[in-house]
Amino acid sequence: MEQRANTKFCFKLRKTAAEIVELMRQVYRDNCLSCAQIFRRYAQFKSGVETTEDEAWPGRPFSVCNEGLIAKLRKRIQEERCVTVRMTADEFGVNRETIRQILVEDLGKRKVAS
Repeated sequence: MEQRANTKFCFKLRKTAAEIVELMRQVYRDNCLSCAQIFRRYAQFKSGVETTEDEAWPGRPFSVCNEGLIAKLRKRIQEERCVTVRMTADEFGVNRETIRQILVEDLGKRKVAS
């Protein structure tokens, strides 16, 4: 975070990206950001971005295994005992491995294969 702020400071002083890399290497030596990272930050500042924070990454939640999913899966198994892992994964829109883990670890099912 400190190096990002220093990159922004040097940018505000109208240093070029190559000059910033050289200054950062003098100060941080082995712990310096890579040239690519410094050039990327420089380009962001040049395009008008003011923040030194990382942008939030869009995508799936870190863990889709929650109490609601476990309850839905338990109910689905009670309704139809011959349901497969693939069928439930497609139905709930979740990875098959996640369904398998819930069945084995949370619901205590021993035989998951058909």
